[in-house]
Amino acid sequence: VKIQCRDGQGVAFVQMKTREQARSALNAPDAVLGNRFIRLDWAQRDILTPEEVDEWEKDREANRAKKKQEQKEALLEQLQKKRQQLEQKQMKQKKQFLAKKKGQEHINANAGAPKRTFHLDHRPKCFKVVHAPEKVSDYKILRNHFAGLAGFMNCTMAEGNKLPATIEFVTRRTAEAAIAQGNKIGAFPLKLEWVQATEGDVPTEKDAGVGTAVPTEMLARSSAINSPEVQ
Repeated sequence: VKIQCRDGQGVAFVQMKTREQARSALNAPDAVLGNRFIRLDWAQRDILTPEEVDEWEKDREANRAKKKQEQKEALLEQLQKKRQQLEQKQMKQKKQFLAKKKGQEHINANAGAPKRTFHLDHRPKCFKVVHAPEKVSDYKILRNHFAGLAGFMNCTMAEGNKLPATIEFVTRRTAEAAIAQGNKIGAFPLKLEWVQATEGDVPTEKDAGVGTAVPTEMLARSSAINSPEVQ
């Protein structure tokens, strides 16, 4: 319970919690302190009163409980810190894995995708109506017929409203679609030929006797129809 030393006298008083504990200590077979022999005797009185001993016991228990609680809290704090570090590490590894996976998918997608090449299409976008039955060879009939097709731009004829009539479209593709779809007017077949780039007899709006350009909104038409060329 308590130890009280007297300086310079070589004497110390030790109080145990109970009489039995004091007797057990007094009868210990090895009365050795470090490398010195000591002699033990009963003291004439206790250092503390019984009330003081009870108070000391309560304080000791309270200190033990407090220390135990502090150790528990320290352990919980340490575990929480390790848990947070583990979660941060796992999150970092997950992000790295997803980034690596995304990069690999991008590489695979690029590797598997066909390479796209682009080039200018210099092929003619105009064709001629070189022959048509008399009933459908009129400029207005031909123009109205082809103006209903996607991508139509212009229809021109030579002076005197005579064939051939030159039909112009926005793109080669729309011109091909027009040849495939417009080679007949009702039951009357039309003979169509491509205008070659070297031909010098293609009439223009300026020198053609008949024909006007189509309004701007008709230029916005387009067609996805892919038809073979008419030679």
